[in-house]
Amino acid sequence: MLKGSIPAIITPFSKGEVDFDCFANLLKWQIKEGISGVTVCGTTGESPTLTHDEHMKLVEFAVKVAGRKFQ
Repeated sequence: MLKGSIPAIITPFSKGEVDFDCFANLLKWQIKEGISGVTVCGTTGESPTLTHDEHMKLVEFAVKVAGRKFQ
């Protein structure tokens, strides 16, 4: 069963590209603040503007940044 806070994380962009450094900082801050999980490419509006490759890279990157926090 899911419980707690599982926010949709925005995808930051810089000069038309995904800003992975900023994305990592957002994820780390959310984890530090005690989230129970994270929704990547969720409901913050940018998902339709991402390519399939960008979507997959963001999910893989989030898993890497979060490590074993949510396992």
